[in-house]
Amino acid sequence: MSSGVHSVPFLHFTNLDYTSPHLYIGPATTMKFSAISPLPLAKRLSLRRGMKLLRPHHAKNPIPEEMKVVSRVPGPDELERVRHILFPASDYTDITDEEIASVIPSCVNLEVVQLSGIGDTSDRTIAILAATATRLRGLDLGGCSRITDEGVLELAAKCTTLEWIRLSGVPGVTDSAISALVKSCPRLSELELDSCQALTAMSIRDIWTFTRRLRRLKLTRCKQLTAHAFPALVDENTSVPYWQSTPGDEKDSLAGSTTLFPPLILPPAYSPDNLRVLDLGYCTKITDDAMAGIISNATKIQTLTISGCAHLTDKTIDSICTLRENLEVLAMAHVSKITDTGVVRLVRACTRLRSVDVNCESSIPFWRLAHTLTTDSTQQSVAISVIWLC
Repeated sequence: MSSGVHSVPFLHFTNLDYTSPHLYIGPATTMKFSAISPLPLAKRLSLRRGMKLLRPHHAKNPIPEEMKVVSRVPGPDELERVRHILFPASDYTDITDEEIASVIPSCVNLEVVQLSGIGDTSDRTIAILAATATRLRGLDLGGCSRITDEGVLELAAKCTTLEWIRLSGVPGVTDSAISALVKSCPRLSELELDSCQALTAMSIRDIWTFTRRLRRLKLTRCKQLTAHAFPALVDENTSVPYWQSTPGDEKDSLAGSTTLFPPLILPPAYSPDNLRVLDLGYCTKITDDAMAGIISNATKIQTLTISGCAHLTDKTIDSICTLRENLEVLAMAHVSKITDTGVVRLVRACTRLRSVDVNCESSIPFWRLAHTLTTDSTQQSVAISVIWLC
């Protein structure tokens, strides 16, 4: 055997360039691994058995180009017919908040607005947009750090046709604005609130209660959220909520006060059956009981992220297993209390699972897990991504 190449019954090792850090495992397949990588902290490896990874979410059919303006201010002849104004964060622009505010009043047919590429977007501009775009369906304010409750409350009052909104990285947004928004916009199907660290159980409970069409909910790094932010697990026979609070979780701090929350019990008519994507990554106070309550209510989740939720154990895996054929993608890196036994049980229960993201720092012996999955001929194809710390 040539230098640098090793073989085992199911895996073949070769050198790997860091620009393509993937492993592929399956019948007569090849695993590629590089022991030395220029990456400072980690490299991502993929373990695949014959299946394609889940494709990213795609938007609906694109609108004609003449109705869409990207990374520039609409011209005088475009103002009345433009429907989409897009300033993505990935595109550099020197357009200012003042310039946008000056043209929005003439753009009366706006349906989708993306301002994540204009970091100084202000509440005043959002108020103008809310007053003008009465048919607004989508709004991306990700990273617009000057936005506060004032602007969001204007949207809640005047843009009741909103179907999706992204407020990730907007630290000035608090419970009162989010609660008003979800109560006023019954068509909401997508809500992104990553790193909105002022949010607590109060507004998240309103999300579960009022957004009955919600398909996508992202709450990454909302670190104040405890089990009280989520629906409770209800016993099927007695209809009495099963609730085991943990020390420090009985109360949630709200605006300087301490408030007690009863278990959130959703009536059957309010069951979040439409929810397909849920991201709770690095919500560090999430517990097994919280996950049991979430999954017993949202039974059709396809993509679930619980990475960095360090309190979770194999009890959460047992809850996730009840999703069965609905679950397709699971991310649970940096969850050290979940074992390889739990992951194998998960793969066997969720027959349409295509991707699992785990962490080699966890208690999961990666090579034993790989051997179990590749030698179990009864199982479906699955991909496992592993964060391998250098």
